[in-house]
Amino acid sequence: MTDYVPYTAAEYAPDAPATALHFQRWFENWIAGFEGAPGAPRLTYPAMGSWYSTAGDIGTYVFAARTGDVAFGATVAGSSLTPTSAARSISGLGGSNAATLNSGSALSGTWRCMGTFDQTVTSANDGSGGNNTILGATLWQRIA
Repeated sequence: MTDYVPYTAAEYAPDAPATALHFQRWFENWIAGFEGAPGAPRLTYPAMGSWYSTAGDIGTYVFAARTGDVAFGATVAGSSLTPTSAARSISGLGGSNAATLNSGSALSGTWRCMGTFDQTVTSANDGSGGNNTILGATLWQRIA
């Protein structure tokens, strides 16, 4: 880790000479601040700008499911999306139903589909008298 070395009052004086060592320390102090060196100034979350965000903020992503097919790039209301895991549910296997995995609550805002979303894929009869249905999910980005 780079050491933070504070400046003296004389180095801040209007007539203080600008030397190569002065600029090297200025550069190294920036590095020390980003590395979190003892005594170095710290960045705060507001200073980090748009890359720092909370889940669900504009610009963030979520893996979510919804009812109905959606094409790549389409936009939908967050109220129609629920965060989910990669495998959401499978039903109709051998005539029995698998449990649906936990999903989150509906989202707010407007979201853009960053994949393609096919809500159900039903296969031919599996010999048990029922069809297999797989509910899908994809990646979404909040845009408003």
